[in-house]
Amino acid sequence: MKESIARLTQIEVIDLLYKQTWRVAIAHPVSALLFLFWILPVANHTSLYQWFCAVLLLSILRLSLFFMYKTQRKKIDKQQFQYWKYAWMGVSALAGFAYSFAFISFVPMDKPEYVMSIGLFIIMLSSIACVGFGASYLSLLSFIIPIAVPSTIHIAIYGGYAGYISSLCIVFFSGIVLSLVRTVNAAFKKSISLNHQHSHEIEKRKIVEHQLQEISRRDGLTGLFNRRYFDEMLTTEIGRAYRNHSSLSLIILDVDHFKEYNDHYGHVAGDNCLINIAQHLSDLAKRKGDLIARYGGEEFAIILPNIDAKGAFNFAEKLQLSIQEKRIPHATSKLTYLQSITISVGVTTLPPLSKLSSDALINRADKALYEAKRQGRNRVKYYESLNVDQDTA
Repeated sequence: MKESIARLTQIEVIDLLYKQTWRVAIAHPVSALLFLFWILPVANHTSLYQWFCAVLLLSILRLSLFFMYKTQRKKIDKQQFQYWKYAWMGVSALAGFAYSFAFISFVPMDKPEYVMSIGLFIIMLSSIACVGFGASYLSLLSFIIPIAVPSTIHIAIYGGYAGYISSLCIVFFSGIVLSLVRTVNAAFKKSISLNHQHSHEIEKRKIVEHQLQEISRRDGLTGLFNRRYFDEMLTTEIGRAYRNHSSLSLIILDVDHFKEYNDHYGHVAGDNCLINIAQHLSDLAKRKGDLIARYGGEEFAIILPNIDAKGAFNFAEKLQLSIQEKRIPHATSKLTYLQSITISVGVTTLPPLSKLSSDALINRADKALYEAKRQGRNRVKYYESLNVDQDTA
């Protein structure tokens, strides 16, 4: 985790560096232009213009690097971001050496006012760099060292008293600035790291909350949804069916003579039988929106959105026959002609625009299930076909 957060922090720092591209790319030609006008009276014009063009080319190179980074950003492997940082530092170092070359080549060492101007330009450019490169201390050094060190040594040796004073000012200012920037940069990186840690903790908490929520919805034995979640979703689906003017069907099924199965084979076998049936139901009711729940001990319920009466009844028959055909042994079944696990199924359908409550719909399916059991089990009964008083819709 620490390594991951450190890498994310590094990537964000590199992103921040490249976000400063436009400012830096504009600032350098402007600074170079100021220097050009200042030194023009005493320098070779052709060489000076060539140098200015070189600075412009470096800015164009920096912009090209920026557009490449922006284009490739999402495709860059996390291990490769460091190379983009090195590329930025390389262009920065070239810019620093370009200024050093200008200070050494064009500034006359016998004119104190021009010697002193080197110090002013270095201080100005270093200040700009602190803003543009502040996200990365190494990137800042990659510019300040090439611009300050060669120039400072040169004017200290050849600039006389003015050069000596100017070099002392550069050293003092650079030391103070680098010290301050390092402290601020460390705090800045720590802030980014803490943000990533905080985001990571939030994501972990969301995952745990989702897992806990999922656990609270699930039946511990079969892995199907539990009764509580089934009740919530049935109410939701009834509301959706009413709004969309669509049908909604409900199936409640019961494993026939399951108590006798448990007594004969034991509770472990009984649990395995329920798990087997639950898996089979999941394999059959797998449309998006279908919901299967363990409704009680050996009872299961299935919500079938957008399924009309005929479709629900056909599906229920398919369930009943497929369980029978699995031939799960049940030596104590009262259905002696089969001696295997069977199910009784009750089906009901909520017509479009019906205002029937979830309890009323469950009651209908229960009555149909009761009738299936009463008539001998291992069969499907549809509520609306029963000769009973139906709820008003």
